Amino acid sequence: MTLFFLRLPCPDIHKATRLKSCFNIKEWEFFTKFYELNDFAGINLYVDLLPQECVGEFYNHYGTPVIKTTIPNLGKIEFIQKTAEQRSKVNMKLGRELKLNP
Repeated sequence: MTLFFLRLPCPDIHKATRLKSCFNIKEWEFFTKFYELNDFAGINLYVDLLPQECVGEFYNHYGTPVIKTTIPNLGKIEFIQKTAEQRSKVNMKLGRELKLNP
């Protein structure tokens, strides 16, 4: 399962190149609950599309990457593996019921 959750700085998704700001508190809460409750192996973090401080926030919330790579035309990608503790919280029924209320 892949989760795409970005607030793009450009109204046209086809012209946007990167995220301009980090998640706010409500977005972090939603993302964390959604990530913990659903069956993800981890997070593919496209670091070139994020401000550097946002990359650090992902590390603080979910840990450091277990692998890093660079893909031509996509840039740097880091994989943060879901921990055993996080996997123990998986409840896909609850995960499907989550809603982000901005």
